[in-house]
Amino acid sequence: MGIAIDHLVSLGHRRIKFLRGFEVSGSAMLREEGYYRTMVRHELTPLYSHERCNFFDDAQAEAQTRGLFSSGEPDRPTALLCLSDLMAMVVCRTLRSMGLVVPDQVSVVGFDDIPSAARFDPPLTTMGQPFQEMGRQAVRHLLSAIDQGDAWDRHQRVETLMPAQLIVRQSTAPML
Repeated sequence: MGIAIDHLVSLGHRRIKFLRGFEVSGSAMLREEGYYRTMVRHELTPLYSHERCNFFDDAQAEAQTRGLFSSGEPDRPTALLCLSDLMAMVVCRTLRSMGLVVPDQVSVVGFDDIPSAARFDPPLTTMGQPFQEMGRQAVRHLLSAIDQGDAWDRHQRVETLMPAQLIVRQSTAPML
C-alpha cells in the first residue's frame, strides 16, 4: 500500500482513506499496516472508519462509499485505497451513481490487477500481485512437502511476502 499512497501523495492528495477488510484476513491486516505506516511517514492523518468490508461483498462496499460521500462535507477523502480491484470497481460505480467523477473528484486505487481492471471504466490504477510467481512458490512448497513424506509437518504454516507493483491507469489524477 505504501507505493500506492506515495503515488497519491505525489498527485497532491492528503485525505486518503483506506477501505478496510475483515480483521481475520492476514493480507488485509498487512495492507492496513502499510497504509498506516506510509500515512505517518508522509505526516498525514490516517482516515479510519469503524466499518469493515468483505473483499467481495458489493453491498458493503457500496454502503461504505455512500456513507463517506453522502454528506458532501468538504473534508471528505480525495482518494480511496481499496482492498481489491473488485471492491474498487464497486466504489467507482457507486461514486458515479452519486454524481462524482473518478478520477476528477475522487481518485481510486485497487489491489490485485485482475484482468478486468484494465478494461474497467475508467481503467483502474491498482497494485498488481505477482500471481505467476505466487503459483511457482506454492508448487515449490507442495513438492517440498511431498519429498519430506512422513517427516513433513502438515501444521507448519508457510508465508512468503512478495512485492506488489503499482500499475498506474486512469482512476487516479492530480488534485484540482
